[in-house]
Amino acid sequence: MRARKNDALDQAMQAAAKAALDGQRTDQIYGVREGDAPICPWPAGPCRIIFLDFDGVLNCEQSNQELGTRYRFARSCVAALNLVLRAADARIVITSSWRENWTLKDNAQFLERDGVLPGRVLGKTPSLGRERGIEIDTWLRSAPYAIESFVILDDRDDMAMHRERLIQVDPQIGLTGDQARQAVELLSAAKKPI
Repeated sequence: MRARKNDALDQAMQAAAKAALDGQRTDQIYGVREGDAPICPWPAGPCRIIFLDFDGVLNCEQSNQELGTRYRFARSCVAALNLVLRAADARIVITSSWRENWTLKDNAQFLERDGVLPGRVLGKTPSLGRERGIEIDTWLRSAPYAIESFVILDDRDDMAMHRERLIQVDPQIGLTGDQARQAVELLSAAKKPI
């Protein structure tokens, strides 16, 4: 009898720990820790999302050499991203590995520091140690607002079921104006929320 009580207590404690961890992950993903203001207001209606990688997209081999660091973004790549943000009225969800080492707020500040339009970062995908496409799908299924359309800007191609939404960027040169226009077309093509 005593062993059953201990098992039940252990299960209850594990469930509580899992719930706390899930809550913490949600807070980290959407940037809404209790007491903190959101990074930017959540969309009131269906929105367009850019799933954004940093390395190879906003910084590239060329900019790393010119700037002497991979922790700054190339002006031309930022200009291309801003074109998409403005033309499609899109928001950003971070898929970059940077999301694992810095907070959502830190990542938003890195983007804004180098010229990305402010107030566009909504969240980041969870780090599941799996294909990026699966992490994106997990984020999409748990999004607390309607998603009209999305595009993935990445130098990787592990997008699973979302490969048709990928604009694969050459990490030698980063995001280009042509790719930005392609992203706007993809974002504008949706007719109903996902």
